[in-house]
Amino acid sequence: MSINDRIQEIGILRSIGTERAEIRRMFVYEAIILGIIGAGLDGFMSLIIGYTVFLFLPKAEKFWR
Repeated sequence: MSINDRIQEIGILRSIGTERAEIRRMFVYEAIILGIIGAGLDGFMSLIIGYTVFLFLPKAEKFWR
């Protein structure tokens, strides 16, 4: 979610006394977590898809060596 979509949430956090640096830190931590999870899932899915494609390719041993 972009910051523009979360203006209301930021406003509520500011109204209860949360500092700007803490809000910024929250967004950075969230981005880091989403990035790590996305990279992990992407790596896992690429291995699965690559293995699946390899299984359906012709079994020409001479070609693979």
